[in-house]
Amino acid sequence: MREPACEAWRRQRASSLADRAYVLAKHDACRIPGRPTRDVCKLDTSMARKPTTIDEYLDIVGDERRSALDRLRKAIRKIVPAAEECISYGIPAFRIHGVVVAGFAARAKGSSYFPFSGSTLKTLAQDLKEYEQTKSSLHIGADEVLPTALVRRLLKARIAEIQDRRPRSTRARSVRRRRRA
Repeated sequence: MREPACEAWRRQRASSLADRAYVLAKHDACRIPGRPTRDVCKLDTSMARKPTTIDEYLDIVGDERRSALDRLRKAIRKIVPAAEECISYGIPAFRIHGVVVAGFAARAKGSSYFPFSGSTLKTLAQDLKEYEQTKSSLHIGADEVLPTALVRRLLKARIAEIQDRRPRSTRARSVRRRRRA
């Protein structure tokens, strides 16, 4: 990926692929033949506009990764239609009852799926051993597609985690107290 030589770019240090692509597009104006780029650039990238919707994020991502991410987005929407789309930690995510259950992001060599939990991937370790992963993300190559059945299992495991940790209602507690008495 080409990098402009202007000072604003060096200060920016875009943290994600989407941020970097956005800033590169804005810095194309810095390239005037015959003039040093650092004198031309007047762009203040410290306040670079970050995507606020999944559509804005996908517009920034390149075509080859966009189609894979769009397929993943459609699969998640189909499996969990009640989920709210949002941007969490700078990446597209899906929220149910205020809790993020899934997310995805573009990488230099493909894309990643994020269950937003450290234990979901451990729970499904047998199903995921053919994929490269970290403690909290599943990496998908540029030519790979995450199967819908696997996405369904990942989402069900994550939703089950959330329901298990949710405190029981006060009504249920009062019923248990009456039974003990």
